[in-house]
Amino acid sequence: MSGQAKEQAILDFNPFEGDFGEPGDSILSNKIVTARKPGPCSHCEQEIQKGERVRSMSAKFGDFMRYRWCAACCEAMVAADDDSDDSADPWEAWEARAALRNAQRAQQREGQ
Repeated sequence: MSGQAKEQAILDFNPFEGDFGEPGDSILSNKIVTARKPGPCSHCEQEIQKGERVRSMSAKFGDFMRYRWCAACCEAMVAADDDSDDSADPWEAWEARAALRNAQRAQQREGQ
């Protein structure tokens, strides 16, 4: 997959599919950018590094929201959209990234 096609696959992936939605919801910005500062990924909550290529989205879902997804989660978005291998679960990589978030949250709860 070419770089441009890969970026388009990332941008076309709906990370919120089936989660919510109301009339009037709208995507204001959805693009691939270079992170200017570190911060948590919106999906796996791992630290995004300055200079990392990430997906950035601003949206109005009732309230104004901003999201950034790390490079690894972007790769998982591409994998989830790949239906070329019928034997593999295309959502496995995306779910594995969520498992990192869940493990981190559980570890934080235990440490409190």
